[in-house]
Amino acid sequence: MPFFLSDMRFRRTLEDILFPAGKEFVNTRSLAYLKLVLADKRKSVLIASFPNSGYAWAGSILEYCILKKAGLTYETGYKDGDGPLIMRRKKNFVLLTPADSRSQNIRKIREVFSGVDIDYCLHTHGAWKYSPLWGLDSARTLLIIRNIPVTLFSFFMKKKQIRAYENGFRSFLEEGSLREIIGYYNSWGDFLQKKGIRCRIFKYEDMKKDTLAQFADMYEYVFGKKIEDDILADGIDIFSFDRQKQIESNMEKNESLHSLFRGAIDYSNSIEPEAMNLILSEIRKNLKHDFGYSY
Repeated sequence: MPFFLSDMRFRRTLEDILFPAGKEFVNTRSLAYLKLVLADKRKSVLIASFPNSGYAWAGSILEYCILKKAGLTYETGYKDGDGPLIMRRKKNFVLLTPADSRSQNIRKIREVFSGVDIDYCLHTHGAWKYSPLWGLDSARTLLIIRNIPVTLFSFFMKKKQIRAYENGFRSFLEEGSLREIIGYYNSWGDFLQKKGIRCRIFKYEDMKKDTLAQFADMYEYVFGKKIEDDILADGIDIFSFDRQKQIESNMEKNESLHSLFRGAIDYSNSIEPEAMNLILSEIRKNLKHDFGYSY
């Protein structure tokens, strides 16, 4: 098979063009999409995290801080209506956009914030090379990682909470999520072996335990500038689990429609022994890169 057909990035771009998903405000059969695919990514940032590893928390704090540092107002909330709150979230500014066709109509960061030398802040929950955007290996990359069993259980509970999954945790694992997360970490571990990459790793557990220092470091890495302690402290407080959970409770009394689960560091005691044994068995057989975690 020719190399360009075996490369997942080329294939996903081709699929986007041949079989458009029909997302609102997105046209993959356009010059705007092609320009995004081929754009030089050396002045972009890519944040990669498996679902429920802390991306939404980190993204919200980064967005808040960059807006406040620029003297702008950060407004967030939820739209009235039916369905899970995660589907009704609204913002006055979106900093981080998906590393796919949905980013084609986003203004470059440098056009919004003077003095910030960044084109795009992109994010992905996919494995390395899964994004259809070319040249992402040259972006400044940030990996947010988390203990695998805990991540899987948190992801499962999120899907249960927003009514996106109806079966039990064991089924959730066997139907593909366990294989997916192992493939995800193996792929990004392989990425770290490449020469010349720019990458920083942040562990969810460290972000919880030493929040101010971790996010100060993260902000400086992403934007190349320091953030004032008072602005960062405000952002951390606003997007703390307790504060956000209270906002959800005020907005929607039906907790089954909330997007937040418990906000804990560890859910190991909530995982049934059989499910834990399955996870650990697959990890020991198939995980190539443990990122310093002991399973």
